[in-house]
Amino acid sequence: MAKITTTLLLLMSFALSAQDMATINVAVADENKAQRADEIIVFEDIATGKSHQYVSTEDGTFTAELPTGHSFLIKIIGFGEEEDYTQLDIPELEENQTGLTFTVNIMFEPEKVFTLNNVHFA
Repeated sequence: MAKITTTLLLLMSFALSAQDMATINVAVADENKAQRADEIIVFEDIATGKSHQYVSTEDGTFTAELPTGHSFLIKIIGFGEEEDYTQLDIPELEENQTGLTFTVNIMFEPEKVFTLNNVHFA
């Protein structure tokens, strides 16, 4: 009997902690609309501060799974710096809705000049 009770408690715990997720299809390009591979994009939950980090593939895309009912600050991580890009608000699911899918197109001008501080050559 104890084994059945434990199993039921685990299942109930899982059901209570499960969260609805939204699928975010992201494309990353430069100002000339050229796809940008290996760009690091961070979705930072505004309420909790929790970050979800992704890297764009060879074709400049990736897919993110983020919780519904949250707002995220999208950040682009560059060479030693990060740039705030925009905010993404993901609504809660409607009563009969089973999922959400968004498309986010990120276009930015990558840095062309870098300043190196405290670099010494011998």
